[in-house]
Amino acid sequence: MNRLLLSLLFLAAFPVHAQRLPDQILAGPGLMHLREPPRFAYGSVEGDWIRPDGWLGAWASLDAEGKDNFIGVGPLFKATLGRGWTVLGGTGPGFCSDDAGQRLGYRFEFRSSAYLCWTLDRRQVFILSLSHYSNGGMSRHNPGVEGIRFLYGIKLDGTRVSS
Repeated sequence: MNRLLLSLLFLAAFPVHAQRLPDQILAGPGLMHLREPPRFAYGSVEGDWIRPDGWLGAWASLDAEGKDNFIGVGPLFKATLGRGWTVLGGTGPGFCSDDAGQRLGYRFEFRSSAYLCWTLDRRQVFILSLSHYSNGGMSRHNPGVEGIRFLYGIKLDGTRVSS
C-alpha cells in the first residue's frame, strides 16, 4: 500500500507540469551514507521539468534499494556555465519507506541536491549529483545522510500529454 501511495505522489509531482512530459529523464546508480557506514548502493530515477525561461523547474525522484526507498518532489534551479556545462540545485520533501524512516528518524524527509551536468549532445546528459537527506529536526533522531549519484539522462522535447 505504501508503494502505491508513493508511486501516486511521484506521478502527480506538480500539477503545473501535469500536462507535459518531463524535459529530461535521469537514471543511474548511487552510493548512500558517505560519511559513515553502512554504505550501500542504490538506484535512482528522476524526471526534471524546466520552465521555458530556463532557470526554474521541478524534479520528481525515486531513490530505491531494497527496503530503503525515498520518493520526493521539489523545485529545481538551473545555472548555465557554458560549453555544455550546467549546474542544477533542488530541494524538496519526500517520504521514506519503513526501514529508512526508522534509521533516519522520521518517514517524512527532505532531499537537497546539487547537480553538475555535462551535455553530450542535444539529447544526452551526464550528471554527478550530491544529495543530503534530513528530516529537518522534526524528530529527535536526525542523523542526516549524504549520497552521490552518477546519472545518465535523455532529454525529451517536453511534449504535452494528450488528454
